[in-house]
Formats: sequence, C-alpha cells, structure tokens
Amino acid sequence: MHGSIDRPSSIIIDERDYADFNQKCAYLAAKLMTIFMEYPIIFIGYSLSDRNIQNILSAMVECIPTDKYDTLKSRFVFIDYNADYDSYSISDLAIPFPSGKILSMTKITLSDFSILYNALKRKKSALPVRLLRLFKEEFYNYVLTNTPSSNMRIAGIDDNRVSDEELVLAICKPSMLSLHGLKGIKMDDWYQDILLNNLQFTADEMLTLSYPEVIRQSTKLPIYKYLSLAKNEYPNIKRINCFDDLLSNTIKKNRYRHMDCNRNVHEIIETYSPNFSKVMDLIAYLNEEDIDLQELEGFLLDFMKQQPDIFKTPENSPLKTNFRRLIRIYDWLKYGRK
Repeated sequence: MHGSIDRPSSIIIDERDYADFNQKCAYLAAKLMTIFMEYPIIFIGYSLSDRNIQNILSAMVECIPTDKYDTLKSRFVFIDYNADYDSYSISDLAIPFPSGKILSMTKITLSDFSILYNALKRKKSALPVRLLRLFKEEFYNYVLTNTPSSNMRIAGIDDNRVSDEELVLAICKPSMLSLHGLKGIKMDDWYQDILLNNLQFTADEMLTLSYPEVIRQSTKLPIYKYLSLAKNEYPNIKRINCFDDLLSNTIKKNRYRHMDCNRNVHEIIETYSPNFSKVMDLIAYLNEEDIDLQELEGFLLDFMKQQPDIFKTPENSPLKTNFRRLIRIYDWLKYGRK
C-alpha cells in the first residue's frame, strides 16, 4: 500500500504522495472489496492509525451494504504487536468512522510472530467451492468444444506416463473416470501407433475401448500388433486367413504383370524413389515371400519422416490409401503370420 521499491514513483513518503494516493483510494477500495468479501485478510505490520489504511477502510465502509458487515467482520484479522505480552490474546475490535459507521474485526495481540506463522503453517490450503465449480464448467466446455484425440487422457495426477501439458483433470464422480481419451482415437492415430508406438496405451485398452469406435471408420485395420500383445482373447475381432486377404482383387489379378521387373522391396525403392506413390503401389504387388520386413519397415519410417503430415491429407488421397495398405501389410508380416 505504501509502494514498491521496484517502482519508486509508487512509494508514499510525503504529504503530496498521500494526496495522490487519496485520489486513487476509492478505486483501490473497490478492487480490494472483491478480495475481502471472498478471503480472510490479515493486517500484519500495519497500524490502524496509518492514514492509508484508514482511508481505504473508510472508503470500503461507505460502499458496503449494512448486511455485509458481519461478513467483513469474519474476514478481517488485525495483528497488534505488543512486546509486553507473554503469549497472545484474541478479541473483538471496533473502528468508528466520521460517517458514524463502525467496522468490526478480530484483533490478535502478541509479542512473538512465530505463534501466528506456525498457526498459518498448520492451515491446509483449500479451494473455494465457487472456484471448483468454475473449473468444472471450464473442463466440461473444453471436452464439449474440442475434438478428442490421443493427446487427451484422464489419469491420476501422479501418473508418470502423462506429462503436464497432456493431463486433463475432471471434477466428477470416481465412477466417471475412465479412459475416455481412448474412445476419441481416430483411424489415423491407430495407424501411426502401429509404426511409432506413440499412444502409450496397452493393447487391451486399445482393443477394448478404441477398436469398437475406429472399426466404424474403416473395416480394414491393422490389428495384429495389438492382438499379439494383448493379455485377453478377442474372438469377436475378425482375422484374415492369409497374406492375400490383405489385398484387393485388382492387385491379385494384375500381380503377374509386375513379377519380372520388381523382385523385392529394395529393388523397387532403388528404381523408383523418390516417387513414393509408385514405390507403394508396386510393393503391394509383391508376393509375401518377396517382402523383407526390415526393408519395408525402414521405408515406411523414412517416408513418415519426409512426409510428416501424410495423415492430415484428405481421405481420398491415393498416397494416403497406399500408405495405409502398406502399414496393414507390415502389421500382418510382423505380428500376424504364423
């Protein structure tokens, strides 16, 4: 109230400074009112004879309705230092103002401030219900107005798998806390995780919560990574019988036309790179035994590095379609075939 050394012009020292302060007093009192009505206020290190304190309290008293006086009384605590005291005492304090109004507060007289500090130390901090309700409303609106993604997760606050910027806290019944973020996973998130292992959910979580939602977006999904890692059985998830079941009838019908000139993944990459569309198209025509898994994996990862936004392209993009098909082939070769 008497200024800050970081802003020398704000420091109140002489009569002129007090006069300038008085001009702003009503504005300051109005600002402080919103704080005083919500939180306890402890006056420590001030004297009630201080002109600034008197002016602020007087301005507040003048604009406070009479029915709010009791609220202020429970909020204001004035600390009075008295070196002659052996312990401390708590009493009521009434301050009269020229207008005839009286402001009551609690007065604590003591000679040792450590008594107060230790009492404050034992007081556990708490959030007002009003603030919690505000948080609840904000979280609710966030979930409603933002598309769920793999980055949205609900977890315990001590869950080490979730970084600070990823954590979303919800205020609700414990029974409502489930892995809702999994249900928001899109098909592209699913495909990326097959290659990058970036979702950090268990295979059973993916198959139980995500799969029913993602399969609605496409009947063709790479599933064998999760099935191979899952602890539970999922007999209702449809499997394929062989490698050729991954391919369209058009590819199987025209495969013989490409057998002579494209013998393996390495040769196709060497011959047609950087024409990724051509490379992906031709790899799909190879027989299962002609596809080296490490070469295919290396190509897919390299392509993602060069085309990091591939999954942001339109759904009808031929390049995106071919890339997804190769991921399904990769998933089968690495996790599915016996």
